[in-house]
Amino acid sequence: MDSNEIDKKRLNVLVKEAVQNYDAVDKKHVYREIGTSLISMGLEADSDTTSKCLLKPQESFDFKNEPLNSRKLFVDTISREIPAGNAEKIGKDFWEIFKKKTKSYICGNEGIIKLIKNGKVNEALESTIVVVLISMGVSGLWIPAVATITSGILILLLKAGIESLCE
Repeated sequence: MDSNEIDKKRLNVLVKEAVQNYDAVDKKHVYREIGTSLISMGLEADSDTTSKCLLKPQESFDFKNEPLNSRKLFVDTISREIPAGNAEKIGKDFWEIFKKKTKSYICGNEGIIKLIKNGKVNEALESTIVVVLISMGVSGLWIPAVATITSGILILLLKAGIESLCE
């Protein structure tokens, strides 16, 4: 079984779980989970509107110019307790940047729009996530933190309504 097939199966599981559970999950909890995952990977949302990338290394980690100090800082960061308030803010910031950067990918894709209009939510979510994450260079659904972020995105898309991004 190749990695694409594994990622597709994992994505199907994440979509199914999101559709079943999005009503029961509070947005603040989703933001905290996304924020915690980003912090644990040493990443943050890339707010540069000219960049197609969704994520970038946290600015405090300059592995190129300060490899030893950055490595120590990274280990310190991922090994300490992450305050819920910080994680929630980082997750919420990520969601706002995600919405801005993905609008063209979602609203400009006739296939996704057609699925939404036909009420095929699961298929629309799968297509949306695949198009957005791959085009922005995020992959590896087998990595727990990436799966958590993806699951959070799915839940937030369901709560907001995918079509609301195009309004």
